[in-house]
Amino acid sequence: MNRRDFSFSFLKLCGASPVLLGAPKLAAGVAISLPNPAPGPDPVPPTLENQYRGYIVDHHSPDPPAITYANFDPDQWFRLYEAADLDHVWVFCKGHHGEAYYPTRVGHPHPGLKVDFVKAFRDRIRRKGMAFHAYYCIGFDDWAVLNHPEWALLDENGKNRRVQPEDTTHSRGQWHWACVNTPYRQYVFEQLTEIVKGYGPDGFFLDIVGQPLCYCKDCSALYQSRYHHDIPRGSAAERDWRETEEFLYQTTQLGFIKEAIALVRGLGSQAAMTINGGHLDFRKELMDLLDYTFAEPFAGNYLSAMFARGTGKLPQIGPGLVAYAYDPSPASVFKVESAMIAAQNCRVFMYSETMRQDGTLDSLWLREMGEGYKDIEEIQPYLTDRDPVPCVAVLFSEKTRFNDRTHMAPILRGAMEAGAYSQYPTDVLPDARLNAENLAQYQAVVLPEVTCLAPREVEALDRFVKSGGLLIATGLTSTKEADGATRPDFALSEMLGCDFEGVMETYKQNLWGSYLRRLDDPFWKELPDTTLAVQAPFVKVKPRAGAQILATHILPATVWRRDTDENEQAWVNWEPPPPGQSSEYPAVIANPHGKGNVIYLSFDLYGMISDDLAWPLQFHHQLLRAYLKNPPLRLEVSNRRGMGTTFYKKHRENKLVVHRVNRTIPLTGGEVNRLAGGKLVLSDGFFRPSACRQVHPSPQTLTLNRRQGGVEIELTDVEIHSVIVVEG
Repeated sequence: MNRRDFSFSFLKLCGASPVLLGAPKLAAGVAISLPNPAPGPDPVPPTLENQYRGYIVDHHSPDPPAITYANFDPDQWFRLYEAADLDHVWVFCKGHHGEAYYPTRVGHPHPGLKVDFVKAFRDRIRRKGMAFHAYYCIGFDDWAVLNHPEWALLDENGKNRRVQPEDTTHSRGQWHWACVNTPYRQYVFEQLTEIVKGYGPDGFFLDIVGQPLCYCKDCSALYQSRYHHDIPRGSAAERDWRETEEFLYQTTQLGFIKEAIALVRGLGSQAAMTINGGHLDFRKELMDLLDYTFAEPFAGNYLSAMFARGTGKLPQIGPGLVAYAYDPSPASVFKVESAMIAAQNCRVFMYSETMRQDGTLDSLWLREMGEGYKDIEEIQPYLTDRDPVPCVAVLFSEKTRFNDRTHMAPILRGAMEAGAYSQYPTDVLPDARLNAENLAQYQAVVLPEVTCLAPREVEALDRFVKSGGLLIATGLTSTKEADGATRPDFALSEMLGCDFEGVMETYKQNLWGSYLRRLDDPFWKELPDTTLAVQAPFVKVKPRAGAQILATHILPATVWRRDTDENEQAWVNWEPPPPGQSSEYPAVIANPHGKGNVIYLSFDLYGMISDDLAWPLQFHHQLLRAYLKNPPLRLEVSNRRGMGTTFYKKHRENKLVVHRVNRTIPLTGGEVNRLAGGKLVLSDGFFRPSACRQVHPSPQTLTLNRRQGGVEIELTDVEIHSVIVVEG
């Protein structure tokens, strides 16, 4: 059976569920019949947008004797859930090993369970007014692959693909991939039908959606029917990556999710549906189908939540192993990690590693999570019905991410860290919202290696700068068309004040590919008085008339290379080659454009931040100080790297909410070092406050100090996190 033969099968599942594999042999004491939803007037669970405190035990459990569930007691688990102050719980329905946690008719119930795991928790969750979400794994399924080899995802040599351990010195997951272009897809839909009919969840979390390229007979037939040739192999697969990625997207991502949603909705369920992954993982077209965005952190909880806030729908961050159940951390870690997510307008979710072999849980982890969640419950009225204060936008380009194969994560991480360090309100703006109307809200826009730009986006950016905005662009920005095709020059050349001439890759093996020769300009006085290192490569540009060159590149004294012939002509020293000869290649260009300004840096400033260079953070902050004419508000604070600050305007209320978080706590293993509170500066043109108070951790009235053009408020010191409300 190929993909097209069963693509309509989910429609059949809206009726009677056919038996694919026959009735399995169940563990003693497990009923064969599917349960009916528990009757009775249970409390109404919170709506999706009000679910801020979620949790799941990440207990992917192989069969006995590895995991026996011999002493599993749902009441023991649930007492800990209640103590943890949860408002929604994910319940395992099928994990990575393929074991189902309910009496499935078509698959493999976990043989160690003596009770219906899903029903036990569904009933308890409902009685307590929590929301019940069903966890179901798609991509990994050991049982399905080992019992149905024809469902396996195959590499080009015909071998089953498995997850490879990241570190061979430790035990890591090694599950088998199952291919959703085989009849495994129908098997998945059978089980989703069982879960909807038997348990009526409030939500579905589908894990491990999407898969590597597969060479099974079903994928081969489907690929042939679409492209009229075989699936490319080896170097041809790398050459034809656009075609193979489009195939995977259409069949294993977009097509699969469309069918899964249609199935659940066809069964009459309004369960909130999502998958594991954000806009760095999946295209907007697919993400728009989901009810909310869930993502695991790619740049730490604070910055990952910042990205999700700008790109996602009702975003939720699941920080994973904030601490280990068997190597505990202080409660301060849970408090600050929860606060860092909530401070970025994201809903909080946590998970811990597996329970004990017998199915019992250690309690400390959940008690400490509860301390963090009690803080979230206390401040929850200030987390909802609000929008970020716009000032600086960091552009996330989906076109660059998916059409240029650019590894955007470290570059975005650096740009977001620069925004956090600056203490100016900073958002992530997806390119789908890059238009004149949205840009008009901001005073500055950052283009961190945004290689792919469409003509309409160029026009919108041009209008933004001419109207008085500040544009900061780096490296290869705008050197490609929207579809990834190479341009002969920058699309933004007029704005950048220079033309593209090539890339200097001579020193790409050097740790530092060049250094800055700073020209005489007051801009540099606030930056460290030394020669600043730049990572390779840099872009060779020709400046245009009217553009001001603020710095040029100093080339390294020599090219680093490995000494292979022992003639000692290679650079041999602990440090990279020092600055050598000055060049005329511009490194930093300031270009007036209409009423605004453009700063172009011919290197990857923000990627350098991800590599732990410190001066780019100061440089970004100085750019905003020097070129923003009248920012709405900002925080002046001594410890810029340690303090995380977010700024919001409440809906229908003339109030601002300022949330400060001590970001040093995870770095110290939970030790709390108080941070100086700093000074909140508000512009009269943005907001005229009448009162200010701290609402968390302890109520306190703060004094307004009138200054020319605005108001300054001295804020209290921060131990873990603090919420300030400014009233107009």
